[in-house]
Amino acid sequence: MTVEPSGRRDTSLGSRPPESPRACPSCQGEVRVTTLTCAGCGTRIEGRFSLCRFCQLDESTRALLEGFLRARGNIRELQRELGVSYPTARARLEQLWDQLGYQKPDGDPPESAEDIVAQLKSGEIGIEEAESRLRQRRG
Repeated sequence: MTVEPSGRRDTSLGSRPPESPRACPSCQGEVRVTTLTCAGCGTRIEGRFSLCRFCQLDESTRALLEGFLRARGNIRELQRELGVSYPTARARLEQLWDQLGYQKPDGDPPESAEDIVAQLKSGEIGIEEAESRLRQRRG
């Protein structure tokens, strides 16, 4: 890694630069950050840096993550914000966790009664399936 002081001050502190591309515009290959520059003094740091896993998400997936954080992890609140059913919100979060590379625990946690009722209301499952799943929960 190389650090190079420049002695100049960046006067554009108030404006936010455009986001960096997530893939090479020519071949769609992975892009790497090789230079960082201090906005205050202009010092340049050169090396090979990888983007954080959140920076690599597409815009809509990042918006989902931000909504989840705004809802403080409450999937019901996220569901209302997105205007979708609870199972849909949960499925989108599952996709997000997969994209971020998080491991699923061995054996998914048991489905809650609320989840089952929400799936029934949305027409995702029928009444017989809902009854069966609720019986399984009781053991």
